[in-house]
Amino acid sequence: MSSRYQIYSFSKDISAYKKFMLEQDLRRAIQHNKFELYYQPQIDANDGIIKGAEALIRWNHEEWGLVSPGEFISIAEKNHLIFDLTNWIIGEVCQQLQTWKTEGYTLRPISINISPICFLQDEFVDSVKQQLATTQISPKYIVFEITENKALTERENAKLILTKLRNIGIKIAIDDYGTGYTSVQYLHDFDVDMIKIDQMFIQSIDDVNDKDASIVASLIHLAKGLGITVVGEGVETYEQLQFLKQKECDLIQGYLFSKPVPLKKFKKMMKTGYLYPKKKAKYVPKEERRRYYRLILPNFLPAQLAVSEINNRKVNLGTAPILIENISIGGIKIMSTLKLPIHSNMKFKFCFTVMEMEFTLPGNIIWKNEAIGDIFYYGIEFDTKENERDSLARIINQLTVLQKQNKEIPNTEFVHETAHLYFKTV
Repeated sequence: MSSRYQIYSFSKDISAYKKFMLEQDLRRAIQHNKFELYYQPQIDANDGIIKGAEALIRWNHEEWGLVSPGEFISIAEKNHLIFDLTNWIIGEVCQQLQTWKTEGYTLRPISINISPICFLQDEFVDSVKQQLATTQISPKYIVFEITENKALTERENAKLILTKLRNIGIKIAIDDYGTGYTSVQYLHDFDVDMIKIDQMFIQSIDDVNDKDASIVASLIHLAKGLGITVVGEGVETYEQLQFLKQKECDLIQGYLFSKPVPLKKFKKMMKTGYLYPKKKAKYVPKEERRRYYRLILPNFLPAQLAVSEINNRKVNLGTAPILIENISIGGIKIMSTLKLPIHSNMKFKFCFTVMEMEFTLPGNIIWKNEAIGDIFYYGIEFDTKENERDSLARIINQLTVLQKQNKEIPNTEFVHETAHLYFKTV
């Protein structure tokens, strides 16, 4: 057997394997600078001027592609690597501000998420001072975001550290504000400059949910009375924007204006200086415009995804549930809760049953889109043999005829609930 061709077994599931690999690779990634910062603009609610941005770390993993912080920050905390990672982020932001200053850009405050474990360490404040001194950046351009429910529980220690940071000139924001039982008490006990209203409340404004709308209005009113800047986080619709403007929310952050973008794109935004809300338009990814006839199924078809190879190594990682939305001879469109890389060195297999015929077809991920919440759309291009294509073509022809005749598709299990409910139960 070739040394490049090994069989790995990790029978629990694909998500567990991914977490295992991230744990193995994180220390090396920090040492070899495998991270980059994305920036999500914070917009003046009234005139669209960019007032600042949040810096969000991304990990360029060799196998899993761009990995979001939600997948590796807890691993860094568990393995005592969070201080090194946080130092890197603060240093990178300070360096970038220094570069922008040299290039003649108008500097705007950049927000950085600070882990509670890091925030409460004795040497944290001294480390921050050193970073600022090295780059000669004014602390007024740095905002530290502290999660409400964690870092502020050790009240006396937290008050001392917050006072030291604010004496330096760094601004303090409470992130995910409104989710804790003692939110109002925090504003009484701690001197903060900004609150970021948790997106859970913001995204419920569109619904018939007067309670959440009232909570948001009350939080804004309270903060404004205390002279605290308010950021509405996770804003995705015009209705949410209009509501927040009516309630005099100061800053808006969310996909309605921009998703987190890499440095090059954010520099273009800084040059312009303002953003407009995005128009509602349905965009069909280029990769989805397939050359084969595509059959839209009457309901989701449950299926299984398996990773068969990584970097020319056979692997056994179990399977993960997916939902198929449409199907063609050339590929399928699926939904999954897994965060998978595009055009990677991974090979996949897709297993499903239609009209009592079982298929296990190899394929590659060629595009990815966010669906809702933690669910993603993926475009799959099959890598099939002629006999597999012939079998699939026969089934698709039969399904097409049945649909045109308004007949039920026999001997096929479909999912009739929403994708969100389905993935919660499997």
